[in-house]
Amino acid sequence: MAKNDVQGPDTTEKILQAATQLFAENNYEAVSIKTIAAAAHVNSALISYHFGGKRQLYEAVLKAQIDIFNNSILRTRNSRLTGLQRIRQLMDEQAKTHLQDNRSMRVIYRELLMPTKESEQKFGTAIYAFYDHMAALFDQAKADGSIRPDVDNYAAAFTLLSILAFYLMTYQYNPHERRLKGTNDFERVRSTYMTYLRSLLTGKEKLEP
Repeated sequence: MAKNDVQGPDTTEKILQAATQLFAENNYEAVSIKTIAAAAHVNSALISYHFGGKRQLYEAVLKAQIDIFNNSILRTRNSRLTGLQRIRQLMDEQAKTHLQDNRSMRVIYRELLMPTKESEQKFGTAIYAFYDHMAALFDQAKADGSIRPDVDNYAAAFTLLSILAFYLMTYQYNPHERRLKGTNDFERVRSTYMTYLRSLLTGKEKLEP
């Protein structure tokens, strides 16, 4: 194996991207080291060299997808916005990010629906931290007087993210142009979760259109 083959970020990224695509399309057992190597156009031995094996590569794929959520959390924590504005910012950012590349959402929901022994405990803790953060934002919005006090924080967080996830899982196969308002996918899915979010308001604070 040539030195240039085993060193450098390009090879690692090629393997990671190929694995992400394959794990988004297939369950864990259906993806082999050989198919990942073929998709990445690298020698199979490079996967073990860079990641240690299939299980470690799968965990790296999941971590990269979880980081997308965690980075959004950090940005909302550092912003000077109201609780309601932070909820909207978080949802808008997730919608834009996953519409650009919905593989991460497919990988995450495949893992939620069919947990693998390789990552179940580690992954579950990480993904539900995002729901905890969203629930905390609903608490903040309640304290601001923007969200009704009878709203269940976790139910609202799950509903908002489920709206986004269902859209991302279906829009490529069953376009919603005739079903939802908007001139593009972002406007369509945003109109849906914003309609739900408006139903939770007290009227003290308005959502931007």
